[in-house]
Amino acid sequence: MSDPLSSQSSQSMPKALAQTFPEEMLSVEGINKQIASQASEDGHLQATVVDGEDTYDSTLADSPLLLDAQHLSHKAPEIFPDEIGRERRFELKSLLGSGAMGAVYSVEDLNLQRAVAIKSMKTNRDSQTAASTKDVTSLINEARITASLQHSGVLPVHDLDFTNNGEVFYSMRQVEGQSLGEAIKESIDSSPCPEIKSINDRVNVMIRVCDTIALAHGKGILHCDIKPDNIMLGKLGEVFVVDWGAALLLDSEDAAKRRRVGTPIFMSPEQARREPPSIQNEVYSIGATLFQLLTFRFHVNATTVEEFWIKKERGVIDSLTK
Repeated sequence: MSDPLSSQSSQSMPKALAQTFPEEMLSVEGINKQIASQASEDGHLQATVVDGEDTYDSTLADSPLLLDAQHLSHKAPEIFPDEIGRERRFELKSLLGSGAMGAVYSVEDLNLQRAVAIKSMKTNRDSQTAASTKDVTSLINEARITASLQHSGVLPVHDLDFTNNGEVFYSMRQVEGQSLGEAIKESIDSSPCPEIKSINDRVNVMIRVCDTIALAHGKGILHCDIKPDNIMLGKLGEVFVVDWGAALLLDSEDAAKRRRVGTPIFMSPEQARREPPSIQNEVYSIGATLFQLLTFRFHVNATTVEEFWIKKERGVIDSLTK
């Protein structure tokens, strides 16, 4: 789709913030170093930033899952073990997606004879390092938070368990479709994606996203990483908010400790300034997502990482005519 505004999102934006950064690397120097090492990659202001603080969740201290996982080897097959749980129940089909901490696979549930998705922590075949308490806690929290949100806009979780190699995983519904981020890119690069062809289509997608996030907020849960890549458009017209890996409970100790968590381009100015998490931050991220969906460009543009953070912290939104 030809759009005079669409080119601004890719012309001069630095390419280094489209992946997850630990807090200790979340500096101008750290990001510029990543720019130098990955200069050929695209889309860099669109990935998740993870707070590097070890925010251990004391509510999981007595969990058998957590206590067992602290002592299990992290050495696993390169892709995924053939056996999951105590018996061979799942058959690996393909890799659906991979992020900084986890990978999602398409598998066949041999008991129920249906396709499901499984998310597990990323592992290195040659690694002898045990899974950290923080990583295990994070995946368990993600599964439990996702399972608690029984809503048409959240993928239902089927199970939470261990592989024979000691890897924590959870299974969930597998959806055929694409992310909103992919739909936007397709609409910019070629013909309009049917799911977001008209303005009404785009607004309706975001209304359904708001319904899902409103349910989470009603339960005191923040998603913390709302962006087009974390919104799934199903082939049957479904709209899902996915990847609750950065989610937290507003009244938890974790919420009091965390600061800059999320995806830089979709962060609120308060997040960029390392202020405490809030529902208002989520509203900003939804607005930034809607902005990109309606205009096919980011709401803020910069030629350097330094300029980006200055504008982001000040809450600058670039004019539509720029």
